[in-house]
Amino acid sequence: MKTTLRYLQLSLCLVLFINCTTSKEIRTIDNNSLELAKEYSENKSGEALLVWADGDLILEDYHNNTSPEKRYALAEVSTLFSGLIALAARDDGLLKLDEPVSATITEWQHDPYKSSITISQLLHLTSGITPGSYKSMPPVKKVLKRPLIQPPGQEFRYGPIPFQVFGLVIHEKGVSNYLKDRILNPIGIEGGYWKIDQEVFTSETNSYTIPRFFDGSSLTAEELGRVGKLLLNQGKWKGKTIINDISPLTQPSPASPGYGLGVWLNKNIKTKSDSSFISNLPDNIMLLRGTNKKKFIYDKAPSDLYMAAGRLNQRLYIIPSKDIVIVRLGGADLRWSDAKFLARLLNGQHL
Repeated sequence: MKTTLRYLQLSLCLVLFINCTTSKEIRTIDNNSLELAKEYSENKSGEALLVWADGDLILEDYHNNTSPEKRYALAEVSTLFSGLIALAARDDGLLKLDEPVSATITEWQHDPYKSSITISQLLHLTSGITPGSYKSMPPVKKVLKRPLIQPPGQEFRYGPIPFQVFGLVIHEKGVSNYLKDRILNPIGIEGGYWKIDQEVFTSETNSYTIPRFFDGSSLTAEELGRVGKLLLNQGKWKGKTIINDISPLTQPSPASPGYGLGVWLNKNIKTKSDSSFISNLPDNIMLLRGTNKKKFIYDKAPSDLYMAAGRLNQRLYIIPSKDIVIVRLGGADLRWSDAKFLARLLNGQHL
C-alpha cells in the first residue's frame, strides 16, 4: 500500500511563521476525513484514491495490491469524453450542440422525428432512439433504421447507442485521433487506451470501425485526475485554454434534470415531475444508494458537484465551489454508495 498525504498550505504557514489567511476560504479536507474516505474506498474493492484540494494533491493512495502505473478500464466514465469532444468540436467550428444529427447522418433527413434530433439530445440521452445496454448493444446501423421509442427531448433513456451514434457523427466530420490530439495530449496524457467496437461501417472509399465512446477508455488514476483538473479550471490547463466554455457540460435538460453532457449532477430531482428520469437510471452504476432525500448524489455536498461515473464504481468527482477533484477507481462492489463515501470525505461523517 502506498499513501501520500500533503498539507502544503498548513506546512508552509508553520515553517515560515507567516499569516496565510487570504480572502479565499480555506477548504482543505482534514486528515480524519481523508482516512475515513480511504478506509471506505479500500473496503469496497477500491484500488486508487486521489484527492486534490485548493490546487494541491492532498491524498494519493493505492491499495489492494495496485500501483500508480495501473491503467483502469473507466467504463461509463468514458461518456464524459463525448461531452468534451463535442465542446472542443464546437470551438473548432466542426459542429453546434443544437445542430440536427441528420446534417451528418443523412439517412435521418427524411424522417419527421429523427431529422429533428440534435447533438445535445444525443448526449443528454433524450434523443428517443433505442438506448441498448452494455451487455446487449445492438448494431448502430440497425438502430439508425429503427423507429424511435419516443419523440426527441421527452424522456431520458440511459445506454450506449446514443454515444456510438455521436462517435459516428464525429467520424463523418472527417477528424481522427481528435480526443488525443485536441484534449489529452495538451494536458500531458500521452498514454491511454480506447477499446474499438467490433461493428464495421463502410463508405464509398473504405471500411472503418469507431471506438466504444460509451465505455471504452482506459487511463491511470493520475491521468484521469488531469482531466478533472482541466474541468475544475474551466477548460484551462496551465494558463492555456483547451476548451473555451465548459458550462454546457453541466447543464441539464428538462427531461434529464440530473444529467449533463455525459456527467451526473448533484441537483434537486426528487419531485414528481422527475419520476421518469429516476425510473430510467442505470442500476449497474449504483446510483442513489445511501440516504439522499433531496439532492441526486449527496445531500450535504454543494449543488455544483458533478461526477463522471461508471460500473465497477469508477468515479471522477468535481466540486468547483470547494476547489476539489476526486478520483476513485477499483473493482465492483454492490455495497458502494456515493453518498456514504462523500459524507466521510467532505464532512468526516458516517451515514
